[in-house]
Amino acid sequence: MKNWTIVLFPKIQVDTAVSYFLLKHFGESKFPGISEASVEFWSEMPADKTPQVLEEDGYIVIDLGLGRFDHHRLGPENRKHSSSHLVAQHLEIDDRPDLQRVLELARRDDLEGRGTLSADPIDRAFGLSGLLTNLNKSIPDAPHKILEIIIPMLAGHYLEENRRYVQLPAEYRTLLAAGKIKEFTAPQLGHQVKVVYAESDNPALAGYIRSRAVGADLVIQRASTGHVNFITKQARRLYLHKLARIIKLLEAQKSGIVLNVDRENDLELPGRTEGLPHWYYDTRANTLQNGGVQPQGIPATKLSYQEIEQATKQGLNIERDMPIRPARPTHPRNRPSFSNDRTRDGKFDRGRGVEVL
Repeated sequence: MKNWTIVLFPKIQVDTAVSYFLLKHFGESKFPGISEASVEFWSEMPADKTPQVLEEDGYIVIDLGLGRFDHHRLGPENRKHSSSHLVAQHLEIDDRPDLQRVLELARRDDLEGRGTLSADPIDRAFGLSGLLTNLNKSIPDAPHKILEIIIPMLAGHYLEENRRYVQLPAEYRTLLAAGKIKEFTAPQLGHQVKVVYAESDNPALAGYIRSRAVGADLVIQRASTGHVNFITKQARRLYLHKLARIIKLLEAQKSGIVLNVDRENDLELPGRTEGLPHWYYDTRANTLQNGGVQPQGIPATKLSYQEIEQATKQGLNIERDMPIRPARPTHPRNRPSFSNDRTRDGKFDRGRGVEVL
């Protein structure tokens, strides 16, 4: 096993930083021991040595000397392969889905000068290309410090991409095979809403299920603690107010709770209903939460999957001629009579007395 040294040009670029990251994190199969490699910064190659000879001596040269990891050897017309692409191809990782974005960023930045496409000055200043430019100007004599800043950012991006394209799809397939994923549809405003129910403690799973990979409009996720959360696809702009009302009514019935409301529409209002801590209707995030990611003392729902599925189908079923927001207070003489279901203090008993549309 050699003691490897990775050689970079002193001015750190997106492409060379990505190349360095790939070699350190994925290069062991081709270069055993490279994960522990040191780094040196050269402005030019030694006159008497080629990149091939240097590699035999334990030096891997990036973007210099027209070697295997220098895209300049491909000619001035090359717009397809940056040096990081050449590294990825040699390591046989160029087709990994979790590396495609960072490879494309490196290519676009180095070969087209378009690392940040936005014309907004803030976007350009705080994009990776802009940050690297500023760092190179601020500490030109300390490229190793620049690497120490940039590499954790690339690693953080890779970890998230790996979750999205590798770990979460694998988890979804496992849950599906175990019968812990269920799908159904419900109508709303003339369209079918795709609903996916999942049993998992992974808070990132809901995002994957709403992505193009699965395409759910609404995710219902039950944790091992029994807590259940409804998370919508924001772009779909679903109406959850009726669902919030129905879920709260069912929860109150199963828990023996007297709801402290005078009107049925009060159960559709944002926030939490007094006396029923189980559910929080968040209209900003367009979610219905039974404790969210961290329940912190919120009791888990007592509703079964069958009850949740039925309530969801009812709650999403809103026609165009129905009100789509909580109604204004109804005049007393026009309110329905709840004489058979009211308690003596005038509150609804266990959720009864509210008509479910």
